[in-house]
Amino acid sequence: MNKRLFYLFLLFPVFLTGCIEQKVVDEIGIIHNVGFDYEEGGLLETAVLPEYTDTDRTNLISAEEHSPIQLKGSLSKASQYDIRYGQIRILVFGKELSEKGITEIIESICKDPSLGNVRIATTNERAADILKATVSLRPLYLMELVDNGILNEGVPDVSLHTLLDQFYGLGLDVYIPNLTVDPSGVLKIDGLSLFKGDKLKLTIPNQEMYIFKLINEKNKKGTYEFTLERGGKEQIIGIESLYGKHDIELKRENEGVVATINLKLDLELNGLPNWMDIKKAEDRKYLKDYIEHSYSEAVHKLVTKFQTNQVDPLGLGIITRAGEKGWSENDFYQNVYPDMKFKVNTDVIIRQSGAGKS
Repeated sequence: MNKRLFYLFLLFPVFLTGCIEQKVVDEIGIIHNVGFDYEEGGLLETAVLPEYTDTDRTNLISAEEHSPIQLKGSLSKASQYDIRYGQIRILVFGKELSEKGITEIIESICKDPSLGNVRIATTNERAADILKATVSLRPLYLMELVDNGILNEGVPDVSLHTLLDQFYGLGLDVYIPNLTVDPSGVLKIDGLSLFKGDKLKLTIPNQEMYIFKLINEKNKKGTYEFTLERGGKEQIIGIESLYGKHDIELKRENEGVVATINLKLDLELNGLPNWMDIKKAEDRKYLKDYIEHSYSEAVHKLVTKFQTNQVDPLGLGIITRAGEKGWSENDFYQNVYPDMKFKVNTDVIIRQSGAGKS
């Protein structure tokens, strides 16, 4: 082979690399946690910026603008690095912003094609305060907290993709896990925020959030507490749901539309009182009936609460739309949903149990 051609062949890959934009990690700002607040008529964006050249250091940077489109550029000006959104793992919406509406954020930041499977959260406080509490923690701690809640603690699975589906879909309202910082400074999941349109309508506590997940998602894993009563005695019982299934049926009857919710669960009990012997058929039947009634009552109370507050996170509108021609979202939520009746059937199987003290 001609020597000149040989050397040109060796240099060819070098020329190719010049066609690709290259960024050194030390020269860009890779942020994982971002929060948005409404602040004095504008938007405040706060981000946690890890220093990958110095693992013991994490910076909290912020920018304030009237338009979300301007926030990214302003955030870069608050840092010595070029800020990149591609590795964001969680977005947090502050309470005041959630109450005023999150449309601007969704239509700008959340539609950024560089974003992947981002977790979404709200807070009853300022998003900036939530992020401030993470500065001394691992960069991915907040995402891991939410992920663990989704897998094991009865937290609904919400990501950027599900948020966009809820927001732009018909017959379903937005729901997002809520975060808080307790008095000792520990970050916790604190219930579920429910939206009507783009505005925060209602926040439900952790126990109701767990009940909601049972009748809305395949993953039934979570814990529940109730007070067991019998013969003048009572004790708080802990239940862990292992797995199960549910379905929702809507039928038009004489009294209007009736939603029947069927729930089947496999459970593990913790802390049975010594005045209950699950080996006895009578006690076992009493316990099973009591638990089924407790779950059915909790589900009925929750869906009635949704109805009273005119929110539909279960997507009953979607279920109705699938079986009716000429379905109208406005007609459903104005004339059908307010008068809907609910029936709940619960069937539990007790797989394991433990003993406790009365």
